[in-house]
Amino acid sequence: MYLKRHFVTKYMRRLKYFLRIEVAHQKHGVLLSQRKYAMDLLEEIEFLGCKPANTPMKVNVNLWFDDSHTLDDPKDIED
Repeated sequence: MYLKRHFVTKYMRRLKYFLRIEVAHQKHGVLLSQRKYAMDLLEEIEFLGCKPANTPMKVNVNLWFDDSHTLDDPKDIED
């Protein structure tokens, strides 16, 4: 609402792709993905036919904002 009050805006349909990030609207939220960007990079350097490698990161992890613990103020930390 702040932007609407201070700037002239217009509705440009539902966001699908912005800054190399795909946006998929789902029932419980939004899914952000850079799959298209990664595939475009692989195609550009002719690596599309390469075998995939395992990743050390867990897949399909739900990341939620947690503000219950704040970081310490760096001014309070002694060297």
